[in-house]
Amino acid sequence: MKHLLWIALGLLGIGYSSSSLARSNTACDADTSAPVAGFICGQPELRRLERQLDRLALRARQANGPALARDQANWQAETVATGWQALSQDLRPLQNLRQRYRARLAYLRARLDPPPASKAANAIQQTSAAMLGSAPPGADVLDMLARSGIARPAEAYAPHHHASPVAALDALDVRASPALRDRLERELGSLHVTSRALWAPNAHLGVVYQTQGSAHCFYGVWFVAPAGQPAQPINTPNLIDSVEDGRSACGSSSAHLMTLQGQPYLLRRDAISLDQTDLQMQPWQQDHWGRAAHIVLRFDHHLGAARTLHRDDTDDEFWARLAAPLAQAFDKHPAPGFTDVTLSTAQRVRFERMRQHARESGDDVAPLADTAPGGGPIGPYRGFADSAVYFPAPSSQGLLLGRIGRGHIGWRTGSDWLLGFWREAANGTLQPAASVTVERRRGAFLGAAVLPQAPRN
Repeated sequence: MKHLLWIALGLLGIGYSSSSLARSNTACDADTSAPVAGFICGQPELRRLERQLDRLALRARQANGPALARDQANWQAETVATGWQALSQDLRPLQNLRQRYRARLAYLRARLDPPPASKAANAIQQTSAAMLGSAPPGADVLDMLARSGIARPAEAYAPHHHASPVAALDALDVRASPALRDRLERELGSLHVTSRALWAPNAHLGVVYQTQGSAHCFYGVWFVAPAGQPAQPINTPNLIDSVEDGRSACGSSSAHLMTLQGQPYLLRRDAISLDQTDLQMQPWQQDHWGRAAHIVLRFDHHLGAARTLHRDDTDDEFWARLAAPLAQAFDKHPAPGFTDVTLSTAQRVRFERMRQHARESGDDVAPLADTAPGGGPIGPYRGFADSAVYFPAPSSQGLLLGRIGRGHIGWRTGSDWLLGFWREAANGTLQPAASVTVERRRGAFLGAAVLPQAPRN
């Protein structure tokens, strides 16, 4: 079996060249045969943003060294992934890429020339950077801030699940006005989900909230209760969209009521990607929500161990070694064109035939479903996300059809790379050969910046 393994790796070493791994992902003077780079180079606005970003990134690298260079490479890979997903699913690629470029430009400008920001926002950014710089990968930034004493959680809360929103409020021993009770019933009472509450008594500020559905969407009704007076509803802070808008903080978002430098704040944390966490903070200023601030935290990541499911005529080592260089290449350029393979005319015809058969039989199904307990960060992967990419994989077992992308189960998509391999049988049908999951894990902290954010209410 080791003999077969080394033959396969030798063939891969010819096709998967080092130049494809070092390719510039978005630069318009690079090879534009890849669809994302080609789209960017075909849009005058994106070309202009690309030139601005190149100049600014060069200045930022000179000022911040290797960490910023690594961060820029990660951002390029994220942008390729975003662009390919938008292109492959017709999800407004120009708007998506424009937003990414503008956000990156704002981040780099803030790194080079920090904009005016509140003392609290600067303190959170500086403390986060100092602590994350020496923290183990995966450390929770809010827990670290709480331990540092700079940001304290709400002083009283009703952590238990209560049958109704009014019951959660009553657990705080807060007297509700008719207007608050009416709003609780109207916005939260009909959803048949248990309720909890947070309460900062020194600020007389609180929220009754629910997390709804498998996406754990945050819905809340905010209130103030001055001493000796019944609690009254207040506007939802603009960091948390209201039920009436039909939107809320969902999925990897979380909201926290905290005290910073004696001031009550809503602090929202969003896991934007494996490489980025956003903190947004908005103060409550006695009778209204104040100006919000946006803090961007950037991280590195690395590829970890591979899990394999395969037919009995091969072994784990064979597929893990086969998948490793493919996952590394795709991690740098997660879109078609991530690797170059030299195929004969017959092999190209065979690859197209296998790819067509795979699409007809079930475009998102993994060759072998991962049913192992804890098979992924969100559960076992049973299929590919929509933007997964087919590729030819020459090996000692002949030409394999490969596919790589993020794994998913149901509507949830993970961060790991899922690879699938199929063989073509003598009768022309596809036979599942193996599924391989390569872990992607957050690594070192690479930098942070405060971005000012205008209020909406």
